[in-house]
Amino acid sequence: MSVLVLTADPLPLPGLAATGAGLRAWSLAKGLEAAGLEARAAMPAVLLAGRADPRAEPYCSHVYPAFDAAGFVQQEAPDVVVVQHWGMLRRLSRCDCPLALDLAGPHLLERRHWGQVDLGPDIGEKIEALSRADFVACSGRDQRLYFLAWLAMAGFDLGDPELCPAIPFSWSPEGPEREEPPGAGREIRFVSGGVLLPWQNPRPAIETLLGALDEAGRGRLLYHAGAHPAVNVAGGEHHALLEMLENHPRAETHGLLPFDEWVKLLTRVDAALDILPRNNERELAFPTRTAIYLWSGLPTLHANYDELGRMIGEADAGWALDPNDPEGLRRAVFDILERPSELETMGAAARRLAAERLNWAKTIEPLAQFCRHPARREKRPTRFAGSAGDSMRVQALERDLREARNELAALRGKWPMRWARRAKCVAWLAFPFVYVGAFLAAVFVAIGAFVSDLLAGHPAKK
Repeated sequence: MSVLVLTADPLPLPGLAATGAGLRAWSLAKGLEAAGLEARAAMPAVLLAGRADPRAEPYCSHVYPAFDAAGFVQQEAPDVVVVQHWGMLRRLSRCDCPLALDLAGPHLLERRHWGQVDLGPDIGEKIEALSRADFVACSGRDQRLYFLAWLAMAGFDLGDPELCPAIPFSWSPEGPEREEPPGAGREIRFVSGGVLLPWQNPRPAIETLLGALDEAGRGRLLYHAGAHPAVNVAGGEHHALLEMLENHPRAETHGLLPFDEWVKLLTRVDAALDILPRNNERELAFPTRTAIYLWSGLPTLHANYDELGRMIGEADAGWALDPNDPEGLRRAVFDILERPSELETMGAAARRLAAERLNWAKTIEPLAQFCRHPARREKRPTRFAGSAGDSMRVQALERDLREARNELAALRGKWPMRWARRAKCVAWLAFPFVYVGAFLAAVFVAIGAFVSDLLAGHPAKK
């Protein structure tokens, strides 16, 4: 069976700084390969602009025309298509094979945190997209509870216990080898960063970390971050953070790295920091960067409110901390600085956690089972799904109305319409002439009728 995994984000190919969505698509494809299926991930070719030649390997095997995803699928003719994120279905207007949909995060909550207030049109689009899917998966158990309600609105059977299985973000069974043990005769190095997003504020935790390093007089922070490669939604607050870090003697700032270079960096640092203030999107997220930290054998300072944070705490693979307790983070940093040998033990626990619970050879099975025996789901739209369809039709009508108004405005600017408006302004001057003309026309019609009647009463002689 052949499977095509489509994403809108950069994949972890040489020279590219991948995003969480791109890494997720790649991991799904590689997991399906490990399960014995022929699978391939693909991203829009436009993401390679100025970075690589889309006609060269390995890129040409992993790109599709940005504005013709449907044509690409038709050309490739896979047995199954896996779409990473429901918004991608805008690009896939048609799909002639079974369709699996991966819901890696609560995207509507992300849009709300971007500053979008009216989510009505997006809600309709989301429900319609879900209703097209034959199989749906997500990346966490907490997320699953959130998505079940959406699936009910899209016509799925909530009585199905296998509905929307959680496939956590996972990576390869073997992680990279460390280049040197923690510390190794140098300062302890912490790493942090990722794609800058407006609803994620790492500054409080970073300031606490740097304050502890200043107090201890040792330790460094390597901060690698940048705007989203596909959609830049970074807010101005991140510029202030970067400016603060650039002026701090114990911090180094860098941009996003290609994934292979990023992994090499992780083998040369000692611990990772990924603590963000709590919000409704972060509660449901399954952070990709944190999973990669664990896979790389890095003990991680993480928030305690999400699913992955609980896993870290249970496995002793780092610290699951309350973002509102800076003193707890400060104590953890001092523990690391004073007892770096414990980092090796925690690093081994992080590797075990990744190998046992975040290993694509183990986590992929629900999706692999569907791809081995793909089938169309019997679509059962509910009144909610119907409302979604109505909403989409209303949106289409509103779009047509806007286009009609634009065309009308363009017509009004042309010279015949301008002359017609001027003529209308002086039309009252023509009223007497119109009145006289109408009177004469009426007299002419009356005379004609009289003559016609007169002739009709005197038939011609033979």
